[in-house]
Amino acid sequence: MADPNKYKSVSIPRDTYEALEWLRKGNIINAELTFSKVIEYLAKSKIKEIQHKSNEWSAEEDLTIN
Repeated sequence: MADPNKYKSVSIPRDTYEALEWLRKGNIINAELTFSKVIEYLAKSKIKEIQHKSNEWSAEEDLTIN
């Protein structure tokens, strides 16, 4: 069982699930990924995009919830 202090689960609409399914089957990189890695990749990519446009987050530590 996953450590609840380290991992969380989410519910997503079926069309979003299908989009993630398509992305994980080699459409992000030339390898099959897990759903969690696809979500992690998309979230980190979006954060980098936002950081590039503004300095809203100055460091990765700013994203840590204490």
